[in-house]
Amino acid sequence: MTNNAYIFTERSISLFYNGKTYTISATHDAARDIRTAIIANDFETAVDLIDAAKAIALWSNGRVTVEGNIICFDGEVLEGPLVQRVLQMKKEGFSVEPMALFIENLYSNPSMTAVKELYLFLEHGALPITDDGCFLAYKKVTEDYKDYYTNKIDNSIGQTVSVERREVDDNRDRTCSYGLHFCAMDYLGSYYGSKGRVVIVKINPRDVVSIPSDYNNTKGRCCNYEVVAEHTCTEKEKKEFFNQSVYCDDLYTIEESEYDYEPDADEWWGDY
Repeated sequence: MTNNAYIFTERSISLFYNGKTYTISATHDAARDIRTAIIANDFETAVDLIDAAKAIALWSNGRVTVEGNIICFDGEVLEGPLVQRVLQMKKEGFSVEPMALFIENLYSNPSMTAVKELYLFLEHGALPITDDGCFLAYKKVTEDYKDYYTNKIDNSIGQTVSVERREVDDNRDRTCSYGLHFCAMDYLGSYYGSKGRVVIVKINPRDVVSIPSDYNNTKGRCCNYEVVAEHTCTEKEKKEFFNQSVYCDDLYTIEESEYDYEPDADEWWGDY
């Protein structure tokens, strides 16, 4: 019978299992889960978690797989910003679990077009994902946290806003149309100038309906979002606000900056 052994130190985790020794840094992106598995005497899971490719498969129930530099979801090869984000997360020392969850949520979106369009938005905006597989974006609202179009929808922190998906225009060539809107930092100055407030919204990728083709893919339409924070900071601070790939529950409140663009009121129809 094989004897299994392990030791935890401040700097590393060492495991002897089935005649082989595994040693990882205590800063390994899955160190906490590996430690938990070892303590539960689940050494097989611990070994799988040490292998990043196997870890991704475990976290996604086998739906996300990695072979060399190829990442697949349900057998479909992923490309572009999703793959780059996984690499960036690894570089920053994050667990890849949030990305596995994000990919699962994304591919739960019933629209193939929306899935492909969201790549464009994420690639341009470099916006972070959350630890539960959603992503964060910006939204301009009035001083009393209402939408500019109807002045009725409450966008104060903690509110969840929803409409029926069929009420959101899925044609990206209709650039200003019906739906709940979100945007990247570059778009904020193009919407109602220096008026109003900027809030941060959390969106599940399955709820994205369209990424309009104007303004270089910096805004989108969805059917559901949660308002998680207010963005009120200087322009320099805003550029540095989303400075990592993953955000947990630690969201910030920052200070308003100046914008100098006033749109024609007739230009903005259907923007909730």
